[in-house]
Amino acid sequence: MELKVTSYNCDSIRNSVEIVKALLNDHDIILLQETILSENNLDFLNLLTDNFNHAATASTFNNNSMRGRASGGLAIYWTKKLTKCIKPIYFTERIMGVKIIGKNKTILLLNVYIDRKSVV
Repeated sequence: MELKVTSYNCDSIRNSVEIVKALLNDHDIILLQETILSENNLDFLNLLTDNFNHAATASTFNNNSMRGRASGGLAIYWTKKLTKCIKPIYFTERIMGVKIIGKNKTILLLNVYIDRKSVV
């Protein structure tokens, strides 16, 4: 199986809709970081495409973040033709992945959001 995969820090998916749509047109799996979507707004991800399924985690609100702004949030899109061999895995709100189950091997793709302030 040959797959086209990309990762993109969208720094708010609402501000990067056109870029994300372009990536969806050219890839099989897309890992997005910093979507800045609350739990109540995760349905926004359904509006971007009919040809992909997705899994997501919500952003977190942290009083220590830049000017009280929400941070994080992850999403992984995969083309619907892969649905039978994809299993989303949730670790934390900042780490999630998809297990791709093939005939002869299994691949785990991790999507990780690391806050710039937590990097030493």
